[in-house]
Amino acid sequence: MTKISIFGDNLIAYVTACCFSDVENQIILCSMNAANNAQVLTRIQSIDEPFFQACFTKNLEDGRVRLTDDIFEAIKNSDVCFLAFENDLPAKHEHFKRKLLGLGGSKKLIILQGFQSVGTWDTFEKDVATQFHDVVVVPSFLKEGEALKDFKTPDRIIIGAKNLEIYQKVKALYQPIIKDDALYLFMSPKEAEFTRVAVNSMLAIRLSLVNEMANAAEQLGVDIKSVLQGLGSDARIGTAYLNPGCGFGGDYLESHLHEFAKLIEHKLGDPALLIATLKSNQTQKESLFRKIWRYYLGDLKGKKVAFWGTAFKPISSSVNRAPSLTMAQALSQQDVIINAYDPMANVTFLQQIAIKHNVFCVSDPYQALIDADALIILTEWDEFRKPDFIKIKKRMKNPVIFDGRNLYNPSEVEAHGIQYYAVGRGRTI
Repeated sequence: MTKISIFGDNLIAYVTACCFSDVENQIILCSMNAANNAQVLTRIQSIDEPFFQACFTKNLEDGRVRLTDDIFEAIKNSDVCFLAFENDLPAKHEHFKRKLLGLGGSKKLIILQGFQSVGTWDTFEKDVATQFHDVVVVPSFLKEGEALKDFKTPDRIIIGAKNLEIYQKVKALYQPIIKDDALYLFMSPKEAEFTRVAVNSMLAIRLSLVNEMANAAEQLGVDIKSVLQGLGSDARIGTAYLNPGCGFGGDYLESHLHEFAKLIEHKLGDPALLIATLKSNQTQKESLFRKIWRYYLGDLKGKKVAFWGTAFKPISSSVNRAPSLTMAQALSQQDVIINAYDPMANVTFLQQIAIKHNVFCVSDPYQALIDADALIILTEWDEFRKPDFIKIKKRMKNPVIFDGRNLYNPSEVEAHGIQYYAVGRGRTI
């Protein structure tokens, strides 16, 4: 049994607490944001991750996880400290270091798990070296909606440590959860920090390239689905992240692109490819609006549209940087009425949209369609994949679908008398 303190108030911190307590460790979860434990519990209860609530509640009730807002107490009563901060990192790191150095006492293993910039380890290690604490970087690659699964069965676990002895110590901590030796990668702390931003930047570039291919295919009358079968069958390319759509959202891809761009600019000069990727993704988020504008010849005032999906991805309640926000902003400025449905993100969508007039959330996807002039699909939830097209046509004033996630076969939709425009499926306006 290891005594572990986890500092953070986010999905990474909560899932880390859950998984390490599951293997009989004693966990202290310390928020540096919340005013009290009740506030932390409220935030934890809002996490919509599969299996998370049952897992966390059990470990909390069994006493393997406890909450505190006392940083001194959390550091003092642990052998390992995870720093899982996602924002305001320099200030939080400095606050933690002051508490650590002021406490003295036994040597700690400090794991930088949050989204620190490349070079953070250097500063951290230098500041705490006088007390001989071991500082390592273990970057997180958790995906919302699959966080517990990603933590327990990762593609790899990267441990950035200054020597093999420290690496082995961290590996031993994780091995009760992740038993496969082949999944562990040993590298320097700075290489681990660099890998974190490089992975998400690579995924973002790949997604944007596929989107631009789809846009070109659409103009050429080519079905991108056939092209992607050819691309995916090439062993050098594979099929992952080859789904074109209306742009990617979420906290991580865009923020890591920005971070990587700053790093490239500082060291090399113009980060042209990364800036182009950011610009391409923003343009893609606006692509469905432009199609609707052309479809209605710019006459959108008073039209009513239905949104199916507002979350930036399925199995998530987050709408951060989601295409739905861009779409809602553009349509609201044209006095379009929006009836939105999302199985998890209705509340967060209403909270985050900039223009709230004429935007409503409903509890049923078919309710959103009543008298609608268009259906806009923005999130690829499973419940949207096999809809009742007869019901869709009956409910809508004008049966036309603008599919930002390419969920349907165009011929099948059109056979029901519904016009269908997707991303790169050979039909253009």
